[in-house]
Amino acid sequence: MDETGILHQYQLITHLETKGKEVIVVDATALLANPRGTLMALCERLEIPWYEEMLQWPAGPKKCDGAWAYVMHSTVL
Repeated sequence: MDETGILHQYQLITHLETKGKEVIVVDATALLANPRGTLMALCERLEIPWYEEMLQWPAGPKKCDGAWAYVMHSTVL
């Protein structure tokens, strides 16, 4: 459980909810099955604009990829 971070995620969500904060969770299965619809719904919920460009981006590493960049870019086709 420690390695996956599930317990920490649960604790964080529970803490935010007890503070009256809305928590939005994006289901990866839904995102993979319907990226456009899932991202459009997320944008609507967050009250931010939707752009078609959100569905694609140039290949290769980016500065904003963070600590997991080496994993993502070595496994993405």
